[in-house]
Parts: sequence; C-alpha cells; structure tokens
Amino acid sequence: RARAAGRSRRREAIGRRLAQFLCPMMEVPEKLVEMMASGRPLNQITSLSLSGQFKSLTTLGNSLSRCTSLTSLDLSRNALTTLDGLQSLRALTKLNCYYNAISNLDELRRLRHHPALTILDLRLNPVTHEGQRYRLLALSAAPALELFDEREVRGIERQRALQIAHDDAAATMPELGGADAAAAPAEASPPPPEAPAAAAT
Repeated sequence: RARAAGRSRRREAIGRRLAQFLCPMMEVPEKLVEMMASGRPLNQITSLSLSGQFKSLTTLGNSLSRCTSLTSLDLSRNALTTLDGLQSLRALTKLNCYYNAISNLDELRRLRHHPALTILDLRLNPVTHEGQRYRLLALSAAPALELFDEREVRGIERQRALQIAHDDAAATMPELGGADAAAAPAEASPPPPEAPAAAAT
C-alpha cells in the first residue's frame, strides 16, 4: 500500500509540474494523457484522473478517443464547457466533472453515450442553476444513474426522467397527417367496370 501511495503521489507531482509548463491550454494533448497513464496502452487503462491539472482546459478534443476501456474518469476542477470528446467511452461507470464551466442544458444529452454510467458529479457547474429540469434531463439521458451529485436517484425522479426521454423521442419522430398529408396526391380511384355489351338480336 505504501508503494502504491508513493507511485500515486509521484504521478500527481509529475502532473503538477507539467501543468506549470503546458498551461494555459484549451485542449489536453494525447501525449500528456499517455504520460498520465504511466506508459500503459490507452485502450487498456480503466481509471484516469486529470483533476485540477489545467485551469484553462475548456474542451477534451480527441485526447481520450482511444481510452475505450475507461470505467472511471475524474475531470474535476478544470474549466470544461462541454462534454464533447467522451463519446468513445461506452464502458464508463463513474464520471466526475465537479467544478467546471458547463452551462448549456443540451450538453446533458451527450450522456447518452454512456449507457453504463451509474455515478455522475456535475456540482459547481453553471448548468446546475437550472434546478430540477437539469437533474431530470441528465437522468433521462443516463437512466442507469444511481448516484447523481452525491444524491441517490429516487424512483419518482426516474419515472419523470423516463417521461422526458419519451417526449424527446416523440418530438423527433416525423409528424403524420397535417400539411404533409394534405400535400400528398390523392390516390386515384379505380375506373368503374365496363358495362357488358348488349346481346345481338
């Protein structure tokens, strides 16, 4: 345990030193992610922390696109304005984005890329000021959530979130009838059958 703790402290110290040279930055370079992964192949790491390293970090870009086995990701205490760049992390079960700068409710829809997500922390992001709608939209996009912003997900919340997801799906379906139906040409009626010819006398 002491050795593991020592390695963890050394990795954190490396990250802090790198931050001094690389900040301010808008996007994490993939080479830095490789260094934080301690030399392991990116597609094999299951846990990664980039917490508090980059005060000017606003977007992830493609830096995590190869980290497809990640189940736990800590992005807290940066300056992220978007959840874009996490699409390939389908195995993610824990995501910490505490104390960033995400403000748009539409960003919550990106959580649909993480069907296994059970723990999410978005506290101290401006988007949380949207109140209950913020919480329900996140739950509708990530229905497997069990712990959200350090609060357990309640059954009534889950039901209301499912209704929002249902309404969103219905809103994206093409409308039937109405102007479209009026614009469609009417189907021609079949011609009446010919009268039988009169018998010769």
